[in-house]
Amino acid sequence: MNDAEKNEQEIADERTSLAKGIAVAADVMAAVAVLAVFPALGGWLDHHWGTTPACVLGGLALGAVACTFQLLKLVQGLQKDEQKKGK
Repeated sequence: MNDAEKNEQEIADERTSLAKGIAVAADVMAAVAVLAVFPALGGWLDHHWGTTPACVLGGLALGAVACTFQLLKLVQGLQKDEQKKGK
């Protein structure tokens, strides 16, 4: 780990609980926003191409998968933080 990464980690460790909570809330909101963006894009494609629910359903499925991956990444990061805190 180089000096810049160590400094960044030290800064991240020094954040207050409120700052950490706001960061987690922002990550969750970004993940949930994906659920709205992909179906909306699918609706636009359905309207543009004249297909009925195909693209909306595809967008919903793609959004659900992307949201799941983002939330799993967030949970793994939180678990790593807790493990580091416990040591």
